[in-house]
Amino acid sequence: MILKKVLIRAYSQKNLGDDLFIKILLDRYPETKFYMYSTLNYKNSTLKKYKNVKIVNHYMVRIINKLNSIFKINKYSIENIMKNKVDIMLNLGGSMFIENSSITQTEKNIKNIYNTIEKKYYIIGSNFGPYKNEKYKECYEEVFKNAEDVCFREKYSYDMFKDIDTVKYGADIVFSLDISNIKTTNSKRIVISVINCEKRFEIKIKEAYENKIVELSNYFVKQGYEVVLMSFCSKEGDLKAIKSILSKCDKENINNILTYNYSGNIEEALNTLGNSSIIIATRFHAAILGILLNKKTIPIIYSNKTMNVLKDIEFTDEYIDINNIEKLDIDSLNVEQNCKVDLKKQFERAQIHFKKLDKELLGEK
Repeated sequence: MILKKVLIRAYSQKNLGDDLFIKILLDRYPETKFYMYSTLNYKNSTLKKYKNVKIVNHYMVRIINKLNSIFKINKYSIENIMKNKVDIMLNLGGSMFIENSSITQTEKNIKNIYNTIEKKYYIIGSNFGPYKNEKYKECYEEVFKNAEDVCFREKYSYDMFKDIDTVKYGADIVFSLDISNIKTTNSKRIVISVINCEKRFEIKIKEAYENKIVELSNYFVKQGYEVVLMSFCSKEGDLKAIKSILSKCDKENINNILTYNYSGNIEEALNTLGNSSIIIATRFHAAILGILLNKKTIPIIYSNKTMNVLKDIEFTDEYIDINNIEKLDIDSLNVEQNCKVDLKKQFERAQIHFKKLDKELLGEK
């Protein structure tokens, strides 16, 4: 079998969830040569240690992006520059299809990325939207029809495109993560994953969210817990939000409120989550990992993608709606009983993302 070369299109900004996607991919296909790119330096990251991935120099990526933004032509896109090195382009990630620009720009970007590369492409692990303009959805209908395979991580997205032969859906890819080497305990520690609400919500919700995290932190310290405020992605402002929250916490509790900032060391981050008994999860993958690690997991829902996936996996435990977070009565939280998700079932459903890719990269029938 001829070994393939694959260009990964992912949100490579040292976001723990997205880096886990890439790690799972590299572990699954050790004989495949992968290329990935980022504007950040991955020098000391777990991913850099893999022999089957080449991470394009981040300075070069920044220059290419700058040229592309100036000249607005496909000649300077990273995909077009890399296309002669690879056989396949793989779109790997969760919220990769959010409408955030004008339709004219969107149509041009879609054409540049997918239609002019002249390579096979796969799309796995994603959800679709949110979007406002029907034209945006129509553009991607054509993209999905021309893909070798498209696998969403939620039924909601699948239902929008289920009439397209290449489209299917499975459980989130992180449910296929090997957690056998993660050190898990039930220590009296609570991990709270935090997001920065500044660009996502109006100031009222931002203040209510941060104030409630302060209240939660103070409350659990008084209950004898060590609290860890965890940043999954400092590029998106998680760490900035944590600093704001810490500045409001009671001074007498501050020594029992720690900060963890994910900076590329995947094992360290997973062990931080494993060394806890409760995970309050604003980040989507904090919820997935909490469930996977069999922790008492309380999601804070800030996006429909989380709610959709929780429904798909039959998560029946309590959750918090960020839009109404100020109404949360912390005393009413049940920190003992844990929802039992069928992890074997979710592991098997996560394999659906790789079924067609296995044939391509492993030669399986």
